[in-house]
Amino acid sequence: SETHFKVLLRKSNGKFKTKVLGAKKFPNRKLVSRKKCLKKKRCYKFIIADRGRDGICCAYGMGWYKVTFNENVIKMSTFTNKRKETKRFGFCKSKVEIFNRLKTR
Repeated sequence: SETHFKVLLRKSNGKFKTKVLGAKKFPNRKLVSRKKCLKKKRCYKFIIADRGRDGICCAYGMGWYKVTFNENVIKMSTFTNKRKETKRFGFCKSKVEIFNRLKTR
């Protein structure tokens, strides 16, 4: 399979390095589900990539994906004719944003 995904955890230096979930092989025409409990107060990045650049819809079935976090849909897509999609989720405010918000209260 050309398509794979991963979820990375943002480190204190602001870089997304630690992989907390991922999968590399997906069978055609089958639903695949991956679950992992993630901490609410952390920042994550979901990345889905396809080496063939044809996504997961439509040559081999009507593919799609959905990412949920804290019972909310973060991203849903057919990922058609693309090489890569990314989405940040969780507690992803920058230190400056958090400081400014605290300062104005």
